[in-house]
Amino acid sequence: MSIRPGEQRTLEAIEAQLSRSDPRLARMFARLPVGASRVFAGLLDEGTGPFHWVNYVGSCAGARVFPRRRMVAKLDQVTMALERKLRAETDARLRSGMRYPVRWDPFFKDFMTLADLYHYPTQHFEFHARQLTLGQPAPHEARDG
Repeated sequence: MSIRPGEQRTLEAIEAQLSRSDPRLARMFARLPVGASRVFAGLLDEGTGPFHWVNYVGSCAGARVFPRRRMVAKLDQVTMALERKLRAETDARLRSGMRYPVRWDPFFKDFMTLADLYHYPTQHFEFHARQLTLGQPAPHEARDG
């Protein structure tokens, strides 16, 4: 796969979203009382400013660590790993979930199931792809999707 210079940032963003949607944390919190994930999400929401800064700096630094060819390979690796995990999930596990920091991302809902988490990277990427496509208006409300 050949990557044009403008696509590098997009690939970094996809890989970051895929990594962020890793369901291990949600599985862990699904075993705890609901209040545990509510407190955790509240703490994360309080750290929204630093989160956005680290998210931006991390994406910029990622371009230095992962050159284009390596980024494509990493993206494929992460995508295939998540696909394998998704196939192994039971319906009950896909319905379990936890509270999320809604200030971090417009697609985060107060409570997200594992199914929501597996769908999240696609929603996030498609939203930004529409923003970057000329001639197509970007939706104003991401939470509707």
